[in-house]
Parts: sequence; C-alpha cells; structure tokens
Amino acid sequence: MKFIHTADWHIGALRVKMPEDYLSRSESMIKNIQVMVENKSDGILVIAGDIFHTKFVTEHERLLLLEYLSTFDTLGITTIICNGNHDLIYPKFSTLRWLSVLCDKGKLKNVKVADCKIRKFKVNEFTFFMVPPRFKKDDPRMNASKISKQIKDPNTIVVSHFATQGVKTDNGYNLPKGSRRKFHNALYWALGDIHLSQKVGKTAWYCGSPVQHNWGEKPGKGVLVVDTNRPSRPKFVEIPSKHLITVKGDSKDWPENCHIRVEGDMANKNLPDNVVDFQPVIEQQSNDDTKDVPFINRLQSHLNTLGVDRKDQKRYLKTIKSILQS
Repeated sequence: MKFIHTADWHIGALRVKMPEDYLSRSESMIKNIQVMVENKSDGILVIAGDIFHTKFVTEHERLLLLEYLSTFDTLGITTIICNGNHDLIYPKFSTLRWLSVLCDKGKLKNVKVADCKIRKFKVNEFTFFMVPPRFKKDDPRMNASKISKQIKDPNTIVVSHFATQGVKTDNGYNLPKGSRRKFHNALYWALGDIHLSQKVGKTAWYCGSPVQHNWGEKPGKGVLVVDTNRPSRPKFVEIPSKHLITVKGDSKDWPENCHIRVEGDMANKNLPDNVVDFQPVIEQQSNDDTKDVPFINRLQSHLNTLGVDRKDQKRYLKTIKSILQS
C-alpha cells in the first residue's frame, strides 16, 4: 500500500503578511498535494497535524479545507487527519471539532479525524493509530516510548504530532527537548510538527511542511510517498510553490515568481508588487563594543541576520536563557 504523508499545512500562516494572496497559496498547496495522492499513492492521504495556523480560523479558511476534503471524499480518497498543537483552541478541544462531528455523522465517509482523542482506523490490513496532542505543551502522552508500548499489531502506522530530542529545524538548530527517539513496534511513524523533512528512527519520519510558511524556512518543501513494503525508505517529492525569498537592501534585478521580504529601510522606494514584507537591519556592533553587549542581545542580532522567524527566535532564546540560568 502506498500513501502520502504530509503535515503542517498551517492554513492562515501568512494571513497578515499576504492578506490578498495567502488563501490562494494554501489552495495551490492543497491542489498539488491532491495531484500527488492521485498519481503516486493508492488514494490515501495522511495529515499529521497543524492543519490551521492559529485557533482563530476564518470562515474562508474553514471553507477552503471543507471544499477540498469534500472533493477528496467524492473521488474516493481516504483522508486521515489528526490535530496538531497549532490546531488546539484550549486543552482537549481543537479547531477540527466541527470536522470530526461531520465525519462521525457520516457526512464525509472517506475522511477520518482524530480530534484530541486517541483513535484507530482500519484501512485494508493496516491500522492507523492516531495520537494527537491534547495540550499546547507538556502533554505526557506525546512520548514515542509510551506510544510504542501500546502497539500490538505489526501492521500499525502511527500518526502523531510532537517534537523529538535533537531534531533539526530549517535554520540548523537542534531541539534540546522533546520525546526520546524510541520508535518501536510500528510499521511506520508518520510525524508532524517539525517543518524540515528528516528521518528520526528506522521507520520514523517527519515529512516537513509542504511549502514555506515564513522567510526563516528553506525552499524545497514537499511530502513523503510511503510504501508499506519499504517503510524505512519513503520518497520525498517537492511540492511546487512560490518561494519566500529575502533580498538585502535595494536590488537592480528583483527575483520574479516569488514572494520577497526586503531587509533594510525601503520606505518610499519603487518596489515590485511581489515585495510583501520588510525586516529592519540591526546595526552590527564593532569588535571593541561586542564584549559590552549582553550575549542574548548579540545572539538575537545574529538570528535576525540569518533571517530566522521572530516566533522561532523567541522560542530559541527562551531555551538558551533557561540553560544559562540552570
């Protein structure tokens, strides 16, 4: 059996930066994933969490998802979904509750949803063991070792959404916290949460996000095509999309067919229409002054230079502060 492993769609992620284009970008992403499902799988799509970016989902975002899930259902595509931490509204309740109710009422017969509850879905001879998060952080059941102990059927495919120790992000940062890498007993682990596609166990993979959701992420995103006959070697397939590109200062040759973030003060400049964001440049300290600047401030300046997203910066700095204080 072949299926598409995807996660971290984050519909609504660019709502503020690209209010006129963000929905069409998400729609293009879903259309391209549909093509992958139809051409490279046995009509099975697995989405491992973070369908929406925030708990404040707009009507248009919800209708976009429903429109395509209805299309998938009509085409006979089996879609298996669990919520992620971004989907949570409050503990044990997510933005997918309405979808879960529709599916349980039989309105979408080929769509299976695990909304904060552990569920099992049978597809052919395989069992999809869904373990979605119930809390934003510190959820005790989001632990590979604990999940492994619950698996009795060797044809089990785990679908879950959590971070593991040492996993790498787009900017090369290795997360110091998370579940230990004890992925046992399952045929395949379909994981979401980390946006960089990577292997974390013999048959445990993060598929990564299908497209970039901010300028701190690298281009070249996609999905994994998983063959149950070769679960340790899923095939990565890139999803076509307009890249998010950072350009430093004024440019004579602006890149096309992409969304540009300009680094520097470009107010009142004649800029192309695909410039959608600006990032101020933090003045670099001279070598003589560096020693007087607190380490955290220098690190934040360096992360700005690398183009790391502000939310990621906040998370990294919080972790480093706790290490320095321990």
